[in-house]
Amino acid sequence: GALPTGRANTAMVYDHLNDRVILFGGSTSTSGLDFTPLNDTYILNLDSMEWRRVDGQAPSRRLFHDMVIDSTHGQLIAYGGGDERAFTGPFYRDMWAFDLSTEAWSQIWDGRGNGPVGRINPVLVEDASGERIILFGGHDDTNVGHRNDVWSYDYATSQWQSLVAGDEGAGAGCSSFCNCPPDFVEVDMESPERRQYHTFQRIIGERRAILFGGKGDCGYLDDTWDFSFGEDRWREIEPAGQGEACRRTGQEGCTDLCY
Repeated sequence: GALPTGRANTAMVYDHLNDRVILFGGSTSTSGLDFTPLNDTYILNLDSMEWRRVDGQAPSRRLFHDMVIDSTHGQLIAYGGGDERAFTGPFYRDMWAFDLSTEAWSQIWDGRGNGPVGRINPVLVEDASGERIILFGGHDDTNVGHRNDVWSYDYATSQWQSLVAGDEGAGAGCSSFCNCPPDFVEVDMESPERRQYHTFQRIIGERRAILFGGKGDCGYLDDTWDFSFGEDRWREIEPAGQGEACRRTGQEGCTDLCY
């Protein structure tokens, strides 16, 4: 079929309502120093195993975004990401819907008002029973950078709601890149470490999602957490053996953020 070009940092989801795969965006750059973002949409038919391109209006060119199927309303949701400035920002905080019947994109939130700050590498999951989308983490373009906040988007009100604030603070006082004091942020010990590049997956048939891994300020993480959609709270399943900030590990006498 009409094959997508080779790319990195794209987003792709399985449309379980129609048994197909949908891909949007990414970057064709082969350099580690710059990005060439895309805004094309492709659908893979899992019966014929053929690709086809979807033309028409689309979100702006981007990479490091995330997508999820909204099964209640028969649409795909795309949020966030960055453009050719994805190393530095500013990042996107708008949200788009791809109608699974008409195969047309439309913007459902323009990024203004209350909601998550712009970010790359967030992860979205669907809370079908609650008719909402849950967002966790990613990397924003404020001084804090990696995030561990949780937000929900309610379709009934078309509004975002903050569920868990996570670590808070100005993110000031760093002497150099990734060389920050122990009190860089006020740590929320009831939440996972701040991170991006993580996996966050809804458990089918249950109102919860499982978080594993990712990359924080202090390295790669290997912890596992459970987030309850009914209680909107975290439960730690397996503690991190690496990658956490010094204060999260319970150590005393931390000299900087990580040691």
